Amino acid sequence: MMRSSSSPNQPASGAAGDRDPAFPTVEKIDASCRGALMFLFTAALLWLALSSLFAVLGSVKMHAAGMLANVDWLTYGRVRPAAVDMFLYGFLSQAGIAAAIWILCRLGKVALVSGVTLIVGAVFWNLGVLLGVFGIFTGQSTGYEWFEFPQYAVAVLFVAYLIMGIVGLLTFAYRNERHTYVSQWFILAAFFIFPWLLSTAGLLLLVSPVRGATQAAIAYWFANGFLLLWLMPLALGIIFYMVPKVSNQLLNNHYLAVISFWSWLLTAGWSGIPVGARLPAWMPSVSTVASVLLLVPAVAMFINWRATWIKSPAKQEGGVAFKFISFAAFAFILWALAFAANFLPPVAQVVEFTLFGLAIAQLATYGVVAMAIFGAIYFIVPRIAGTEWIFGRVKGHFLFSVAGLVLIVFAWGVGGILQGTSWNNPLSDFMKSVRVAVPFIGIGTIGFLLLLIAHLLFLSNLVSVIRRCCTACCGSGKEARK
Repeated sequence: MMRSSSSPNQPASGAAGDRDPAFPTVEKIDASCRGALMFLFTAALLWLALSSLFAVLGSVKMHAAGMLANVDWLTYGRVRPAAVDMFLYGFLSQAGIAAAIWILCRLGKVALVSGVTLIVGAVFWNLGVLLGVFGIFTGQSTGYEWFEFPQYAVAVLFVAYLIMGIVGLLTFAYRNERHTYVSQWFILAAFFIFPWLLSTAGLLLLVSPVRGATQAAIAYWFANGFLLLWLMPLALGIIFYMVPKVSNQLLNNHYLAVISFWSWLLTAGWSGIPVGARLPAWMPSVSTVASVLLLVPAVAMFINWRATWIKSPAKQEGGVAFKFISFAAFAFILWALAFAANFLPPVAQVVEFTLFGLAIAQLATYGVVAMAIFGAIYFIVPRIAGTEWIFGRVKGHFLFSVAGLVLIVFAWGVGGILQGTSWNNPLSDFMKSVRVAVPFIGIGTIGFLLLLIAHLLFLSNLVSVIRRCCTACCGSGKEARK
């Protein structure tokens, strides 16, 4: 791994794929991925649109609790976790797996091992998400943040992931390009870590629950690992692939990438426990140190990306995708700074248990991970489908996404600070701090409405691409029969 080439679009000189013309062409590689990836992307975007709809409803109910209060299925305690889990599992995880497998195929110069098997895994994955969402709406939520799905849904998700993960790992194992690249490191790390997270949390929280405060420690560990060791590595793998690709440049510094990768893996798993957690004092203390140390790989990665894309003022490939990827890169460094600050005791004393934490989570999951995945989808789909996006909808998707995210993060961030300042004032009562946050919750609702519009534009654009792709394929088939 340490001797790997540093650029995903410039394989090392003398690589096997450069010498042997018998290796599959880019067109054959993309064709092998077409059916499975289009299924995964379509299902992911359907979950994204559905999660956005329930996110709007949940945000409205934060300041209008009486709305639909007599409908058990639509109480706030069910709507919000359902929306969050649809977004995390239905969209981010599913689309992230699809993008990661395509990157493994492209960098390995190998066709997808078994598209049919990947589709089978995807069907089971979506079944697991559907069962999990149904369980939340029927009152079977586990109560653990980001892990609300009941036990039977987690079991289906685990089996589905094993099927899809094995396809990805076999594709990597059978690669023709033997050199590995930075993006592959992050993707493979995520592929190996996720089943460990899911199985351990499922066993210790659902199957044979541990006792007392240990449950809280495991729940914190899972939620933090799900973000920093599963979703983030997928996003970082995409960014490390796309930045050199769209810039048409070598990655600026290979050794800085090595430092970034290992320091991220060694640090990320120790963070995530808030300062005020009712756990042994050493746990929040270690978590605070680890959260601050995450700035080292985060800054190193951002410097590497910026030095790479600054060499190429004119982006020669993937101009549409570059907007989303560059936004994800800038959001990543902002999130790292806010994440580290949130765990410092002077800051935590003010903003803990406020909207501020939700703002940071939204910046991470949407600003970094989702925007990176959006960029990957915009780059990958035209290559596997053979048809381009409708540019007007792409532009609308980007503008509405950015506007919605900025409104949510700003409103929740500022509202959380004012909320915490209010209830830390000995002359103020708790209800005043609640009233202070209400206008900012309303602004956040507008942000979620903008995100819903953005996602509907994205979904309609993908449907249009699929329709044109099917028309072209049917037309080609008729031509061949003639």
